[in-house]
Amino acid sequence: LWFSCWDAAMSTCCGCCPADPPKYKLTGSHLVITTVNPCRFGPIRCCCQTEYEIDNIDLTHVTDADVKGIPAPCCHQVFCGGKSRDHIQIRTTVEGMKVLKLYKGEGEVVVRKILNQVEEAQQMERD
Repeated sequence: LWFSCWDAAMSTCCGCCPADPPKYKLTGSHLVITTVNPCRFGPIRCCCQTEYEIDNIDLTHVTDADVKGIPAPCCHQVFCGGKSRDHIQIRTTVEGMKVLKLYKGEGEVVVRKILNQVEEAQQMERD
């Protein structure tokens, strides 16, 4: 998820090393976050030695979820037409805070879905 086409070109060697964006999956009782962490030399991403992480968040431990709008840096806005992003901050009692990065405008919808699923999971836990 980039602010502008320049940011994307610098991060992917002009498309030669395509990016693997994080993937989010909301199930009945868990939020699964799959993150790929490529090897980098400064802003340039290498095509090899990529590691990944799968994080399962138990929804019964979620205490809050908020949306924070992140504007594109000034130079990206002025010269490249950079776009803002939404960061969803999810607080849990066990794992601390997790952050999901989405395009602007998607954050509110996703937070609503997460909080609805949290309520259902916590109700099932109590029953």
